[in-house]
Amino acid sequence: MKLHHITAAALLALSAGVATAAPIVLSNGGTNYLGVTDNGSSHTDQGITGRGVTGEISLKETLVMNLNGTYTIKSFQLGLLYDGPEFHDVNEVAKVSFFGASGLIGSFTLTATDAMSASWTGAGSAINLSPAAQPGSGHWLVDGLHIADVTKIKFSALEGMCGTAGGKCTNQSDFIVTNVTAVPEPGTYAMFAAGLGALAFVARRRQRRD
Repeated sequence: MKLHHITAAALLALSAGVATAAPIVLSNGGTNYLGVTDNGSSHTDQGITGRGVTGEISLKETLVMNLNGTYTIKSFQLGLLYDGPEFHDVNEVAKVSFFGASGLIGSFTLTATDAMSASWTGAGSAINLSPAAQPGSGHWLVDGLHIADVTKIKFSALEGMCGTAGGKCTNQSDFIVTNVTAVPEPGTYAMFAAGLGALAFVARRRQRRD
């Protein structure tokens, strides 16, 4: 197949993918097929695997995801965010901040308020995927988001109820990031298309020289 045919097919595939939500699949190396990198490490507990900093994301720790391009965030999933007396974790709180090219877009919190319920301060809703008490994995889906122009996401942990009230918690507010679902915005596809167009131009010049 000639290069211009390959380029046309690739551009068609890119344009078809604009409306498709592409999951950012977190890997042990911190890099996935979309080119997203983070400063964390892989952690598995209670049957789920995700990204933490030193294990889970704990107080005073922040996991930073740098996106290769500009995306609209549709949803994300966090695990091991508990309100379970087994771990002395009361109303654990995850803070999620979204950044664009011009800086902070918005910061929101997800708080485990019960084994099966949580409060989310942003648009969308929090859905329990596994109870936030043993033998569950405190796994949550925050869905219904439409946060545009995102180039970076930061996940950090805040003190839960007993921490802010002066009580004692043995391991309060720590969690892992298991999934982020995003849609590449047109500008990101334009960069890919420009690269393909440059390749086609170079190939045509070479053919003329031959």
